[in-house]
Amino acid sequence: KLGECEQYMAVMLDVPDAKDKFQCMVFRADFEQHTESIRNGTKLLIEACDSVRNSERFRKVLVYALKLGNALNTGGTSEEVKAITLDSLLKLAEAKAFDRQTSVLHYLVSIIQKNDEDVLKLSEDFVTVKAAERVAVDMLNQQLREMKNGIKLVKKTALKFTPNPTCPMDEAPDTLEDDLLELSQMGKFSLSAEAKIKSLSNEFDNAKSNFSDLLDFFGEDNAMS
Repeated sequence: KLGECEQYMAVMLDVPDAKDKFQCMVFRADFEQHTESIRNGTKLLIEACDSVRNSERFRKVLVYALKLGNALNTGGTSEEVKAITLDSLLKLAEAKAFDRQTSVLHYLVSIIQKNDEDVLKLSEDFVTVKAAERVAVDMLNQQLREMKNGIKLVKKTALKFTPNPTCPMDEAPDTLEDDLLELSQMGKFSLSAEAKIKSLSNEFDNAKSNFSDLLDFFGEDNAMS
């Protein structure tokens, strides 16, 4: 006598396109979780870009860093540079003074502390930036692609088991296809999910555009985005 699990599998052998149907069920079960993950990651990226762009403290840090760099490199001559790259900020901790212990970053902090101590509260402006470090843009992009492919399978499967239309499905207009999808629960889900995926895709594109604009704002190469 077969156990319950074996009986279930034996019955499923007679179900047409069981694999596709299972994939659709799994996609539907995981949909809200994946949607929330992508939306939260996208929201963090947008908020982080806004935080950097709108931080007056960060602008002051750049000004102090530029002045210090000019003082160290040109001695205050007319050959002073007029701008500073974001990448160069990372090198402040690497450059050391003669004692091999004090970095340029340490010296920069001491200057800011003497002149405008409030600027040292920069981390308060960058709370979302810190959180956005955990967001993997490539992973979000991959999740979106998988969701777009998943919803195609759901629609295809739902239409396949919908009562035959008056014309072949590959020739049916979009309006007829949507009407047919409304006839089943999985079809209705596919229409709702497809609209949400399009909205997520637009939000993600907006986040990437914000990052590219931020690089332009600071004079960086937006090819980095």
